[in-house]
Amino acid sequence: MNDPAASPVLALHGWGMSGLAVRPWCASLRHAGFQAQAFSYRSLAATLDENALALAAAVAALPGRGPVHLVGHSMGGIVILHTLARHRLQRLGRVVLVGTPFQGSAVADRMQVLRAGRWLLGRSIVQWRPTGAPQLPPALEVGTIAGTRPLGMGRLVARLPAPHDGTVTLAETCVPFATASLVLPVTHTEMLFSQAVKTQIAHFLRTGAFAPV
Repeated sequence: MNDPAASPVLALHGWGMSGLAVRPWCASLRHAGFQAQAFSYRSLAATLDENALALAAAVAALPGRGPVHLVGHSMGGIVILHTLARHRLQRLGRVVLVGTPFQGSAVADRMQVLRAGRWLLGRSIVQWRPTGAPQLPPALEVGTIAGTRPLGMGRLVARLPAPHDGTVTLAETCVPFATASLVLPVTHTEMLFSQAVKTQIAHFLRTGAFAPV
């Protein structure tokens, strides 16, 4: 991969948030030499298919010809994987999934059976179904970061088996086709501004591996 640190990066926020949530990631990545920007998607109003189509179009519209890296927090990672499974991106670089419940979400499952819970979840997350290893580009480099500090609102909705980050369990973040995985003592929300997380994202995008911890 030619000059990965000069490549563009699209950072995706999680459920119920906006691009403002990943500004700390973007600032850190720009400091590391990447051309990083937030990609905002409608996690509540749009379907997963609609958000995937929007992401594919955003990647195609970026100037230049080099690879485009993708980084997603929580449901943002699901949007990324759904996009890669449904659309052929010509400029795909490396992918980092941070706190992404690839295997499903106990919190989301619980909310769906609560009164008004399905409405609160929105249209994207209820469409996601774990599929093992979806049809992804060959030789795709995927890194996953999970947290184990058990503090978060998710504990008020569902009983989460340890270890977990307060919202997503470690088991839920398991991605069988990941090329590298890392576990850090952070909460689900803390992932957005943790210096350790920001450093490891940049390291994976640059090298295809996480730094030793």
